[in-house]
Amino acid sequence: MPFATQVAPGEDRVGAGEGKTAAVAASTEPSDRFFEWRDLSLNIGSKPIVVRQSGYALPGELLVVLGPSGAGKTSLLAVLCGDRPPTTGSVLFQGRALASASGGVRESVRRQILQEVAYVRQRDIFMEALTVEETLAYTARLRMPRHVSRAQKLDRVREVLRELGLEGCAHTTIGSTMRRGVSGGELKVCARAGAACGRHAARSSTLPEWPSSLRHRSRRPRRPAPTRHEQRINIANELLSGPLVLVCDEPTSGLDSSCALTVMSKLREYGRKHSVAVICSIHQPSSQIGALFDTALLLVPGGREAYLGAYAQLRPHLQHGGFEPPAEYTLTDYAMELLATPDSAASLLELWERERARVGAARAAGEPCASRAAGARPPSAGFVEQTVVLMQRQLRQSRGTLLARTEVLLSVMVALITGLIWFGAALPGADGSPPSERALLGLVFYCLAHMSWWPMYLYLFSFSGEIAVLAKEKRTGAYSIEAYFCAKLLSESAAELICPTLFFAIALPMVGLGVYASIVLWLVGLLAYQTSSAIGMLISVAAPPGEANMIASTVMTLVMNAGGYLIDTTGIPAGLRWVPFTSYV
Repeated sequence: MPFATQVAPGEDRVGAGEGKTAAVAASTEPSDRFFEWRDLSLNIGSKPIVVRQSGYALPGELLVVLGPSGAGKTSLLAVLCGDRPPTTGSVLFQGRALASASGGVRESVRRQILQEVAYVRQRDIFMEALTVEETLAYTARLRMPRHVSRAQKLDRVREVLRELGLEGCAHTTIGSTMRRGVSGGELKVCARAGAACGRHAARSSTLPEWPSSLRHRSRRPRRPAPTRHEQRINIANELLSGPLVLVCDEPTSGLDSSCALTVMSKLREYGRKHSVAVICSIHQPSSQIGALFDTALLLVPGGREAYLGAYAQLRPHLQHGGFEPPAEYTLTDYAMELLATPDSAASLLELWERERARVGAARAAGEPCASRAAGARPPSAGFVEQTVVLMQRQLRQSRGTLLARTEVLLSVMVALITGLIWFGAALPGADGSPPSERALLGLVFYCLAHMSWWPMYLYLFSFSGEIAVLAKEKRTGAYSIEAYFCAKLLSESAAELICPTLFFAIALPMVGLGVYASIVLWLVGLLAYQTSSAIGMLISVAAPPGEANMIASTVMTLVMNAGGYLIDTTGIPAGLRWVPFTSYV
């Protein structure tokens, strides 16, 4: 299928103040539309969430999805991005199917399209122990073309951070609900940092000036409430790969009006400059943000479409149906009130059925814009480079888990307590009597129990967050699952040696255990540590958090009681003689 020539970056295609859409495809035929969904429906069980919606997004336009809670905004975006399979209909990108209820979508084609369609979710998913600069740098090394050297990638990240006045938070950790980090506004600002590092930024080093108030705010890392961490630094990660379609689920949530306006302005500017279709869902936009919209999609509760057309034509459309926005209302506030009221929502649906053809024709009559074809992407990092980068990132992340100061301090304190309780227990008595077997057996049991319970719960609660990061990055094709596994195995095997070795190095000399016996117990303890870590990761993946804790406790109770330290296994009933073989301690 032929495509028009790509527009040069920075070329202005839309006049200021015009109420038309930013762009239209070279042809309005369905097969030529840039990003399109046809007769799309989504049911969860017997409940309809999205009902028979059809539409399209154009390169360079900002399309916003408006609707009250329960209108299916997030579900619609998830279907458009291939995260959920539709019940009926299909999603097309430049004529190729991304998702279809009838099946038949080739996985290779789907993966290629997903590289061009970026999805920014409501909830940010990141490695919490990494800094802002490290997060962007590792993303750049994984996603930017292979021929770009590592030094160039890192220089580009630092250059963007400097140009946007983000040096003040560049070395601040991302943080989480349990770890303080950058503020919500700074996370939003980082979105533009990622955008400038992408495929388009390689063609231009000049960035638009940001408001001085925002630049000043960025230089002062703040300590916000934990809930403010749920923001959009992942816009930066998604834009690093230079997508052709950017879908953002409520990118302004949690921000004040000034930051929200800045984020939406930059998203619109980025879309127009690089001919990217930007689709956003948004709650209660201000009049200033509303002025940025090119196209609006209105949804009523239940997931039905009530309007899809130029935002500038929304007021005449409502007036045509007898709805006149009061002077004290903004257009978006009035539209949201109509959508949330059952009677007015029904009237809007009837009005849309009558006016659909006219509004669609008016939208198609907007200014034409050259469409960007999804050509072959330059190859990114290979398997070896992916493994190295992921291993380095995992070691950095270990600062907040395996190698956290609290974990190291815990190892030292527990080792000292163990050494004091069993102090000299392995040495012969004053009368030359051999050490107590009961004391040594208790020592071995406690050391192995500590090497089992500790990593089990450490991974049970830390790995679940990492799985979310893996799922997000695997969707974008940033790396292969084989590279992640190798990096995880190599990096954490090294990190897992430190705290257990520190424990045994302090406790066993105090006990008086011989060198040979100490080495054997140390090696067995490391094996128990690795085994419990693997089981903890398995449980965290297989079960939800509430059930994972219960399953882990059940497994560890079985392992401890069946190990033969607390009871003679020969006395176990014949039908349960296999139980001791389930214990690894």
